[in-house]
Amino acid sequence: MRLLRGHPTGRLVLGAATAASLVVGMVGTTPAAFAAGPTPHPAATAAKVPAATASWQENLAQAHKDDVNVAHSGKGLRVQNPKIHPAASGRNQGYGLVTFPAHRIPAPTTRVTVATTADKPAGSQLEVDVRGLGVNGHWTEWATADAKGVANLAWTASTVQTRVMLWDDAKGDSPVLSKLALSATAAGRSPRLAQPSPTAETYRVFATREGLVGKPTANGHTIQTNDHFVALPSGSALSPNGSSTYSVQVCGPARCETAPVWDVGPWNTHNNYWDPGSQRTEFTDLAQGMPESQAAYETGYNGGKDDLGYTVGNRAGIDLADGTFADIGLSDNGWVSVTYLWTSGGGTPPPPPPPSTTPVNLFNGQCPANMSQGESDGCVIELQNLLNSSGAGLTVDGQFGPATYAAVRNYQASHGLGVDGVVGPNTKSALYGAPSGGTGSGLQLVNCGTLQVGSSGSCVTTLQTMLNAYGAGLTVDGQFGSGTQTAVENFQSSHGLTADGIVGVNTTYALNGSAPAGGGNTLSNCGTLQQGASGACVTTLQQMLNGYGAGLTVDGQFGPGTFTAVENFQTAHGLSVDGIVGPATEASLESNTYGTSSTVDLRTSCGTIVQGNTGNCVASLQALLNQHGASLNVDGQFGPLTLTAVESFQTAHGLTADGQVGPATEAALYATGTGGCSDSNCTGTVDLRTQCPDLQQGSSGNCVSTLQTLLNGMGLGYSITVDGQFGPATDSAVRDFQARAGLSVDGVVGSGTKAALYGPVPAPTPTGGNVSRGNIAQIALGQYGTTGTGDYCNPYGPCEYWCADFAGWVWNHAGVDTAGLDAGAISFYRWGLRHGTIENSGVVRQGDAIVFADNTTSADHVALVASVDSNGLIQEIGGDQGGKPGAVTEWAPMTLSQLSAYYGAPILAVVSPISDGQTHA
Repeated sequence: MRLLRGHPTGRLVLGAATAASLVVGMVGTTPAAFAAGPTPHPAATAAKVPAATASWQENLAQAHKDDVNVAHSGKGLRVQNPKIHPAASGRNQGYGLVTFPAHRIPAPTTRVTVATTADKPAGSQLEVDVRGLGVNGHWTEWATADAKGVANLAWTASTVQTRVMLWDDAKGDSPVLSKLALSATAAGRSPRLAQPSPTAETYRVFATREGLVGKPTANGHTIQTNDHFVALPSGSALSPNGSSTYSVQVCGPARCETAPVWDVGPWNTHNNYWDPGSQRTEFTDLAQGMPESQAAYETGYNGGKDDLGYTVGNRAGIDLADGTFADIGLSDNGWVSVTYLWTSGGGTPPPPPPPSTTPVNLFNGQCPANMSQGESDGCVIELQNLLNSSGAGLTVDGQFGPATYAAVRNYQASHGLGVDGVVGPNTKSALYGAPSGGTGSGLQLVNCGTLQVGSSGSCVTTLQTMLNAYGAGLTVDGQFGSGTQTAVENFQSSHGLTADGIVGVNTTYALNGSAPAGGGNTLSNCGTLQQGASGACVTTLQQMLNGYGAGLTVDGQFGPGTFTAVENFQTAHGLSVDGIVGPATEASLESNTYGTSSTVDLRTSCGTIVQGNTGNCVASLQALLNQHGASLNVDGQFGPLTLTAVESFQTAHGLTADGQVGPATEAALYATGTGGCSDSNCTGTVDLRTQCPDLQQGSSGNCVSTLQTLLNGMGLGYSITVDGQFGPATDSAVRDFQARAGLSVDGVVGSGTKAALYGPVPAPTPTGGNVSRGNIAQIALGQYGTTGTGDYCNPYGPCEYWCADFAGWVWNHAGVDTAGLDAGAISFYRWGLRHGTIENSGVVRQGDAIVFADNTTSADHVALVASVDSNGLIQEIGGDQGGKPGAVTEWAPMTLSQLSAYYGAPILAVVSPISDGQTHA
């Protein structure tokens, strides 16, 4: 299930503030220049085409079959129902989509200019997208018009189509589009790209289950049980309802399935990560195939937040409908291989790639940092071989399935590791630390730092394996002893290096075979390097920057990330900050003096720090760990002792003990007091209102321990462990408290929640008076058969899903104080919390409201109890039942469990409308 997020900050896409008009490149309308309607296979245009411009204006008063939640009013297009929004987007604002008929234009184009006139409240959004049908018979992706109104198509098109996406602001006010004019400029003889790529792009991404049955998708489809479609975090590949224009082939542990793209999400709504950086709408510095959510989750990219500023809670790059999720063999969220079929212009899906038969060392860049169930490649071959050397008895098939998962957990349990079935750095190190380890191929010493006598672990295993490739004949045991030292000295002598037996920067370069083309092991033969450069010199540069804590992917490409790392290095070393690696920067890099300054702020300057890193970031880490009692030598070298100290700190502070210093560990190191919470400092003496920022899941420190202490002392039944870690238990208690206090239930401890925590304890509010349960049932049954019309319009409220509108209307007409109830079924649960009328388990009485939900954030349905017979069977009556447009109906008498099964959701609560002296939960 997905978590509903709060009202996001609006993004200005097109249009200015209220009553503004954007007019860009608009010319007179020439109706004769095009023919309306889609053209599946337009004829090829003659070779010589005059540089003409076709122009037209869309009819905003006409409805279309693919429109979603839009009203064609006299003033223009607007969102019709502020309660409707795409299921996977995670956004709460009202959403509308209108897709106009395609236009055939007289000359092929790659550039369409958009001009709009719109009233646009601040925080609302109005986006105009254009796509083109090329002479090749394939549609481009939807391209969003930029701030100047220009939409550039991926290849030349003879037919173009336009759509408009509308988003309300946080208050539910919609933008109103009153005019939309377009012009297409002839491409001429040199189109930017004439054809799609010959091969569709395929990437390995993390998949989550969308669920949300009964909710609408971005293209207007209502999600069904066992549905088959996917959601991607960009509208650029959104297919019309019922269409498979944009489809993916998704391969899981069991099989592959081809499914259409019908929804937008998760996390982002403009993250077309399958396209090259130059074509990405946002986050253009990320590598092609890298979802922004994955980068945010794994490395803290963009501050660990999505494009609307919300903290990313998982690395998902695709959402799968329930049927697709199950059919490809997933039982839990996991990694899948996705082929984005339209990137080759469509065509027959390729067969699923066979698993690699070549083992790949688990520390190789080809393998993910954390391997999990669902992966299928040479990395899994290597993993299975290593597990079998410890007696696992696996079939080596390259498939990380249930048997491999169980073997990983058994191995972790027997080696004192965290038992989670995920093969992270600690598990990998343990696997290679065994006598049978170290037989993998392909690992380089990029991030291992300095190795010498006394070093041990996977980096030494790799070193020994690489030295054996030069004829050393070492036993690969992961221990840097005298034999390994002699082999290092022999290698150094034969490669013109100082024979000191220490594996430093130059020896690492020589072993990795990544020296500059000039033959040296420094940058002295590389000349000036700047953004756009590539090759061995850039590889050397990236390795050297990583020695100072940059944390770069060593790929030999001087991209934006390397540019930023160079600027950071120049700033830290008093050089001219231009991102260009000239003589002065080269000399400073080659000094090999990484420094031991402990004044660097890990949270803003260092990214994720791992074993093998060196430099000021590591020195600062060591100094901070020492403040927590570690007793490390602050030498800027992230070796085994530092790794042990990090893991110990993480374990003591309730963090994942993976030895990687990412955003959560960094935040804990810098938290108030000792940076986390132990028995000696969980004193609850901080004033949340004046000394603490807003707190939410993931926060830590004395502010959190104070919050936990306050909640436990409210007398509301909370018994949270006071550990200074804002985890799920604290989040649940905060949300429960917010509901009881009549606050917005978002799990964020902001000013309102802080004030309530220091105020009087929320008390149950009596309700009922002369309310009769029988009267509630009589009023409800009197509405039997009332039917909704159109888009969920009904007599009980606005045009929206109306089960809660009906139940609230009945209670209100029976004399119940319904303040706080709204169109969300979950509001009945919150109402019950505030009034203390949530029934004990198993108690159901006439007039009660039954709330169907699997979490306390959003509910699927609410219905009323018309009667309960002597056998305990419940006759329920509810609004908006029986499918679109819905009606007031009642079902055959059922038990609670039967009702739960019927609606496909557990029963969250039975809420009484009356405080009548009964015992309540």
